[in-house]
Amino acid sequence: MLRPRLVPGVPGVPDPDKGRVVARAHTLKMAADRTAAIWRAAPVAVHFGDEHTPEPNGHGKARQLGCNYCGNCNFGCPQNAKNTVDLSYIAEAESYGAELRTLHQVTAIEPASRGGYRVHYKRFDLHGRLQLSGFLEADRVVLAAGTFGTTELLLKCRQQGRLPNLSPALGTRFSTNGNITGGLRHKGPEPVEYTFGPVIGGLIDYGNFVIEDLTAPSWLGDYVTSGTLRRVLLLLRTLAGGKPKEKKSDGVLVLGGIGSDSARGRLKLGRFNRLALEWPDGIHSEPVVAELHQKMRELSSVLGLKYMPNVLSLFNSPVTIHPLGGCPMADEAHAGVVDSFGRVYGYPGLYIADGSIVPTATGRNPTFTIAALCERIAEHMVQEAMSQG
Repeated sequence: MLRPRLVPGVPGVPDPDKGRVVARAHTLKMAADRTAAIWRAAPVAVHFGDEHTPEPNGHGKARQLGCNYCGNCNFGCPQNAKNTVDLSYIAEAESYGAELRTLHQVTAIEPASRGGYRVHYKRFDLHGRLQLSGFLEADRVVLAAGTFGTTELLLKCRQQGRLPNLSPALGTRFSTNGNITGGLRHKGPEPVEYTFGPVIGGLIDYGNFVIEDLTAPSWLGDYVTSGTLRRVLLLLRTLAGGKPKEKKSDGVLVLGGIGSDSARGRLKLGRFNRLALEWPDGIHSEPVVAELHQKMRELSSVLGLKYMPNVLSLFNSPVTIHPLGGCPMADEAHAGVVDSFGRVYGYPGLYIADGSIVPTATGRNPTFTIAALCERIAEHMVQEAMSQG
């Protein structure tokens, strides 16, 4: 469904039709070669077809443009070239009769009096104004709101007494997947174009962790190249409704680190009943975080560049793009919220199928792992339904 491919234009992957070159991937490989490390091209779930004419992708009515190498992948692809859930699994489900209800927010889940579950929701218009509140009832309900969305919803359901018997493990085993970001900045007057191409071109594999080349979109260029005070002012301006200036982060090679942290984070309801994170001794205490920064400094040194730690962060805090856990799977209810088939302990017919059930760091990009788990859960649900008639 996700159809991974190597990126044309990275080392070892020619682009005969267009001759594109992803400079940051070549720079990262150069650093790997100089430190006797192992670099390899990374498979990405991106469509590299026609950039101007949408093409059917084989999933329902979904159509996609090809990647135009704009580098905005992490913040919403303007081409719809990423093989995202809406263009694959959801489009396929819709072709088989699934009904999609956009602009809806689930607010609570509770057992229904007739059996099954009642799902409460709110519907909003395009401007965020509440249109109506309602509910649906179903024999089987699957939660797939991601690590933060699913965990927060279930914490509130337990707090409100709607699902009081949820596992005490709810909120535990949260992992950032060892994520950190760093920047390698050119010191010379002639910046190098590092924003061209899909967000990941290749990676250096150190066994316990990997370092990948990333790209920052043009509207984050000012943020990436600024210090803490400037970043705070930019954030405040954005929160006040200001539009970020378009400025490419030329000359800054953004790196992403992924590794095996201890998954000791705990998600809970904090101030204003919003989701909050607790991590004993702080995320900076994780050995993999120090190891990743050390390797990134080493790479910057062999390239003659200036190292900028936590280049996408505020106040030197790590940023994660791979939140995992919160509803961990385990063999028993005291240790996990779900079993290995995504079934919520204590609540037959209630399932979770997203990254929140992953009980540990994967140490690599988790997309394919999450997709495999969800496909396994879906297959078992069908088998259960068929066996029950």
